[in-house]
Amino acid sequence: MKFQRSWLLLLPILFLHGGLLYLAIINESFWIDDGIQYLTIAKNWIEVGIYSQSYNAPFVLDVERTPAYPIFLIINNLNPIYVLITQHILLLFSGYIIYLIIKELENKIVAKWGAVFFLLQPYPVLFASILLSETLFIITFLLAIHCLLIYYKTDKLFLFILGIILLVIATYIKPVGLIIVILIPILLIVTKLQTHNNLWKPLLVAIILPILLISPWVIRNKEICGQYTFSTLGSNSMFYGRLGGMITDKNQQSWNYQNVFTNADSIANQSIGISTIHSYYDPQLKSWETSTLNSSSQSITWKYIWANPLDFIYFSLKAIWKQLSGVGYSTALKISHSEIIAALCATLEAICLVIMYLGLLLYLYTIKKINPFYLVLFIIILLFTALHTTAYAEGRFRLICDPLLVLILASVSKPYLERFSEH
Repeated sequence: MKFQRSWLLLLPILFLHGGLLYLAIINESFWIDDGIQYLTIAKNWIEVGIYSQSYNAPFVLDVERTPAYPIFLIINNLNPIYVLITQHILLLFSGYIIYLIIKELENKIVAKWGAVFFLLQPYPVLFASILLSETLFIITFLLAIHCLLIYYKTDKLFLFILGIILLVIATYIKPVGLIIVILIPILLIVTKLQTHNNLWKPLLVAIILPILLISPWVIRNKEICGQYTFSTLGSNSMFYGRLGGMITDKNQQSWNYQNVFTNADSIANQSIGISTIHSYYDPQLKSWETSTLNSSSQSITWKYIWANPLDFIYFSLKAIWKQLSGVGYSTALKISHSEIIAALCATLEAICLVIMYLGLLLYLYTIKKINPFYLVLFIIILLFTALHTTAYAEGRFRLICDPLLVLILASVSKPYLERFSEH
């Protein structure tokens, strides 16, 4: 009887995934600017052999987007419908990986409910129904976490190496993962210091392996734009997203692209005499010449932050709230073309968010009693949230953290779930 009830849990999961996938396909509502850029790169790569966002000749080499998602698009024959179906399959598989991780940390009962909770959360499903790299990042990231967890429990070095390789692949999917490639393995090593003395091998692997795997793309970009950079998105986001966003917020203006670009450009014009830096947003103008921005944007931004620390703190808190409170109404409306469906998705997501945040608070209360592995996950959540304190902040940037929030929720819910399952 319990077996049958467990299988019944699949029905709402398949209904949610299948329904949103169907609506995205029939409404052709899966297009988004980022996805179009990735698709353009993939098409150019296949058709003219040049990694470029340009729509026609001359094809300017791109240093903004990393290559993993374009490769994923090529594997799916550059067909958006194939891509969406594959993304939903990968998201369902992500739920299974969450099950495996929680089973290792807790038990099967908690693992089952943790996986069900994740797969019934509308936000990941909504963004699996759009041409975006988030779903591919989530599955790769969770596979890395699983490998590193098994290493954490067994000390098998090959799993540690595999985990780092998967983290690097995740970084090639979304450059925001760059800092976690070294941070997560080192954090794991630190948590093992009390019980292990001979950790020099994993430490060397944690430092050297990511450098070896990331260097080829960094060197490639250096040859194109003259700078050692994995992706120019970091500098652009720092300059426009933070500096432009801070000024825009201080002026009490709407956080739209025009205001953000104009305000950041005004500071650039005063500092380095360039008045139209954001021309790099035109695919035909994305060339090494626009890297003038990257050579100066960091220093300009930090000088402004240092001179206006309270404005920076206030702006960052607003950006964090924008991430943490996003429930996906506009995305659900775009996909479904139905206000009722959008409202239902947003309501269910809001409920899930409240539960996850309550779980996070409970974790902080019981932090000393819980496996130190969860502390690593908690630090990653804080780090990812802090990285997205820009004017571009929106709920979808929280997607990276949602699986980790589910893992932490499972740990603090264990006694309640076990009692519930008994009845």
